[in-house]
Amino acid sequence: MTSKQIQRIYKLGAVLNIVKNDDLHSLVYGLTGKTHVSQLDDSEFQAVERELVERVKISHLSPPPKRRKKCGSTRVTAGMTEGQQKKVWQLMYALAGRDQKPSSATVGVRLCGIIKRQFRMDVTAQQPFRWLNYRQGSQLIEILKGYNSSAERRTERENAQ
Repeated sequence: MTSKQIQRIYKLGAVLNIVKNDDLHSLVYGLTGKTHVSQLDDSEFQAVERELVERVKISHLSPPPKRRKKCGSTRVTAGMTEGQQKKVWQLMYALAGRDQKPSSATVGVRLCGIIKRQFRMDVTAQQPFRWLNYRQGSQLIEILKGYNSSAERRTERENAQ
């Protein structure tokens, strides 16, 4: 029996709240005659799992999801990741905060202008990241970092005078 199978039984038992007070082991003993979960063979594991899943269904609780193998990379290749989008907005609001004269354009409209200028793409303020891929998202973040450092240097120069 694999460790993942053992974990599956304990997760199902936890959903049913029978892990404490040895109720899970009593169920395993009642179904298989074995006292330890790790002693079960494959057919016994399936019988115990089937019984636990049936009890979860009866009690209308949601069973824990089966483990899926993770891919090598968690990044999204079709578009910008959520983290990239958050970073872009963070940099845009930091840039807007450094303005000496407040702009009449919203932060979203300004972002659309930057994307149009840098990537030659027309985007809307409601969905500015719709057509950008992961690489372009990284480039946009670096561009905005440069804009922020320039604005910071400009503010320091003006304050020094």
